[in-house]
Amino acid sequence: MNALRELFKDELEDAYKEGENRINLLYARLKKDGREQDILRAIEDPELCQKFFKEYGMK
Repeated sequence: MNALRELFKDELEDAYKEGENRINLLYARLKKDGREQDILRAIEDPELCQKFFKEYGMK
């Protein structure tokens, strides 16, 4: 398992950073729209978070 992690280390780090950037962009858009409560809801509900991604065209 460690060998696989090492083999794909760069790809995993890139995917993690991309996901982190994506979620931060979503939260920024929700905040800009005055939807702070939705940010808190999305943090606790991954399905709702996916709904917001679709709503903002961030598939």
